[in-house]
Amino acid sequence: MVSVESCITQPSPPAPLPKVEGSSESLLPLGEDLGEGSTGIGSSPLGRSGDEGGIHRRSGDEGGIHRRSGDEGSIYDGIPEELAARAAIRRSILEKNQNDELEMLNAEKNNSELIPHNSSFSSHFPASFKFTDEMGWIPEGWEVKKSGSLFDVRDGTHDSPKQSAAGKYLITSRHITGNTIDYSNAYLISEEDFEQVNRRSKVDSYDILLTMIGTVGIPFLVMEEEINFAIKNVGLFKSGVNRTLATYFFTYLKSDFMIAFMESRLAGTTQKYLTLKILRELPTTVPHSDIMKGFGNQTLPIFEKIHSNNNATDSLAALRDTLLPKLISGELRIPDAEKLAEKVL
Repeated sequence: MVSVESCITQPSPPAPLPKVEGSSESLLPLGEDLGEGSTGIGSSPLGRSGDEGGIHRRSGDEGGIHRRSGDEGSIYDGIPEELAARAAIRRSILEKNQNDELEMLNAEKNNSELIPHNSSFSSHFPASFKFTDEMGWIPEGWEVKKSGSLFDVRDGTHDSPKQSAAGKYLITSRHITGNTIDYSNAYLISEEDFEQVNRRSKVDSYDILLTMIGTVGIPFLVMEEEINFAIKNVGLFKSGVNRTLATYFFTYLKSDFMIAFMESRLAGTTQKYLTLKILRELPTTVPHSDIMKGFGNQTLPIFEKIHSNNNATDSLAALRDTLLPKLISGELRIPDAEKLAEKVL
């Protein structure tokens, strides 16, 4: 099965654990970039006079802004010690981009077509940082927002609608298996119960579902045009058809940082669960709108391809389940099966 991660060639640094309550230690979230000036390429080199090994050591941060010792009032545009490893990764990426740009210039002379590197994004990965209680160091100009300020966050019904011979599916956390919903062991509920559940938690295309009981923290991006299910005890993040925000947050929920954060907030003893309050307070790093737009342009086609492949897989599985028993029993001959397959494919 195709995954977003397998389609992204740019390396991503390992994610830190979330801030521990009662501790003063916070670490940087997954997916953050360090910017041109923070890697020794361009106007802000790593090595500065007085810095050990080119890494600035903190000495009294004021207002969460990293400042140079003895240079009050100016934002330090070097590398906080915690980000040194990521700086090395960023340096290698920028060096590759510079090589790509040289290759592009040479190709233009030969009338070749190459995709240019968008260097305008660099300004939104600044070389100055601010310290936040929720996420640790983040680029200056980025924000940390609670999920409840980005989405209308709800959960599914807490009731147990009766099984019906016909109607719509009732989906719970155990039916969400990653990129798909397993309908094989889900039961149907009546149209009346379906409408009743939807008054509380109607699911629309490009909403995000999140398992919140039992196996907790598995996200699912809804891409179906027609929704044939209602949800029970499942987190629901309503995107308002903002596809870029939906794909960004879906990918963010799958990061090591958010997995660890949600695990640290589990309640319950026999069966673990996340409360709706926690789902509304997930700390989310929000980059500049240009970065979000660029992210959407790159990832939306990937998600659409994943959805298309999943649909094709489901169709082939259904065809197999229909034809194979008939072929084994002799009810169908291979030429007849081929004709039926052609109609489906």
